[in-house]
Amino acid sequence: MEENNENKGLILIVDDTPASISLIRTVLKEAGYQVRIAKNGKVALERVISETPDLILLDIMMHDMNGYETCAQIKKIERFSEIPIIFMSALTDTLDKVKAFETGAIDYVMKPVEPQELLVRISTHLKISRLERELQKSNKYLEERINVRTDELMHANAALKNEIMQHEKTDSDLIGTQSELRSAYEQLAAKEELIRNNFNELIKSQEALAQARKKLNVFNTVTFQDIQNAVFCLSGYLNLEKQMLNDSNLINMFERDLETVQRINHSLQFAKKFQDLGMNPPIWQNVMQVFLFAISHIDLSNIKKKVSLNKLEIYADPLLETAFLVLAENVIKFGVKATEITFTYTKDSEGLVLIFSDDGEGIPSENKKNIFEREYGERKGGGLFLAKEILDVTRITIKETGECGTGAKFEMFVPEGNYRFMH
Repeated sequence: MEENNENKGLILIVDDTPASISLIRTVLKEAGYQVRIAKNGKVALERVISETPDLILLDIMMHDMNGYETCAQIKKIERFSEIPIIFMSALTDTLDKVKAFETGAIDYVMKPVEPQELLVRISTHLKISRLERELQKSNKYLEERINVRTDELMHANAALKNEIMQHEKTDSDLIGTQSELRSAYEQLAAKEELIRNNFNELIKSQEALAQARKKLNVFNTVTFQDIQNAVFCLSGYLNLEKQMLNDSNLINMFERDLETVQRINHSLQFAKKFQDLGMNPPIWQNVMQVFLFAISHIDLSNIKKKVSLNKLEIYADPLLETAFLVLAENVIKFGVKATEITFTYTKDSEGLVLIFSDDGEGIPSENKKNIFEREYGERKGGGLFLAKEILDVTRITIKETGECGTGAKFEMFVPEGNYRFMH
């Protein structure tokens, strides 16, 4: 027979016959069972208490304490009462077998034992014992769950009864207020109708306003184009006439006229940009992309650029590119000796600050309060008034915080909710 090293369970052999013990122990160990030996009933009880077996093979005919008495003593102890016991005996009388079962045995095998039969019986009763233990555990768990659920249902039932009483009281109160509710409903219905009519009128007004804005925009565009064409022609005629003159005084007058025409043309261009402000709703825009588009219109090849915007988007007017272009143009026009521009941001609990700076000479402190005014911007500031108005559409503020001699620094505060970072 091949030895099986798998531990299938602990078997206690209670027998006072050495040959029988040796045979049974060999069979069980080769089948993978752990084996303990007791040569009389007293030792068997001690073994059961010290190391509880999974099954007991108990010989009936033993000295001092026979198998019946040993079985009865084991079954008296409650925590050992479920251990399966198989009697072994050469006795064949039916009364002997009946007495074995009455004392608590689960099976009976004849001596000398037949190994295969013994192994089958042991395996079967161990499986039955394990199933019974699992069933007991399941029953205990179910009983506990039933008790818990019963308590929950009792509490729920009490709460339901209390709720029913409350509903009954509430129903009686509701009956007394039905007329008030009906009156309130009629008032709400009347107000709803009024709001609906006002809303329809508002929609019509918005549609009419949009139509008027569209027509006004077309009219302004045509007018601007006509005036620009006229200014272009006038500038051309003045240049031709200036070339035909020899009198220096007249030439100076014509040059002043040309400067005036150029200022008119500049004002028209500014008015055209300002006209577009707010015509389209604000949108989310990638700050890095908008800035790159803005500086693509001018030559910054001699100026180093440090940009760190980390996939930042802000909610702003579609003319945001023009605002960034104004800042970049100012570096070229007024950033004397500027060799580098920096565009980055900082963030705190109140919002986000975009920081655009250069390393030029900066802006004198006495001029800082004027650079965002309309007249100052048109004459010297490169359109900072327009940049401020574009940003203000979505409550973005701008201020100059640089120190004269170290460069200009523009800080644009973007309120919470008007910026985000894309992943």
